[in-house]
Amino acid sequence: MKKEKHWLSPARFGRIFRYTPRLVIDFVIVAQGERKGRSFLLGRRRNRPYRGKWFLIGGGILYGESMKCAARRILKRELGIKMGLMPPFLFCDSRILPPNDWGVWTHVFSCVYVVVIPKSTILRLNRENSEVKW
Repeated sequence: MKKEKHWLSPARFGRIFRYTPRLVIDFVIVAQGERKGRSFLLGRRRNRPYRGKWFLIGGGILYGESMKCAARRILKRELGIKMGLMPPFLFCDSRILPPNDWGVWTHVFSCVYVVVIPKSTILRLNRENSEVKW
């Protein structure tokens, strides 16, 4: 498996994020042309803590990466979507996630973006989601 730039081993992830909050981005992806709030995209997670559950698409921000660059990278990596201009994020919230695949509880600060795409967009999933649905 190819490691991403700035990839952390499970041991290093545990040492760092056991004591430090993590900044992540979540997306409310809305179908273009649908009535507001009627149709948005969820992914069925393959990894803990939400394995098998429907969840917002999202991911972590890497060291030295701006939020907008991270948002573009995550959308491309998780769904194969290329975004030009990113809207400003909608809001931030924090939560403590149950143990992940490495047994680490993680305190995350999530910045949420709303992104509108055509419902007909062809999506290419990575390994984090087994399927998506509107």
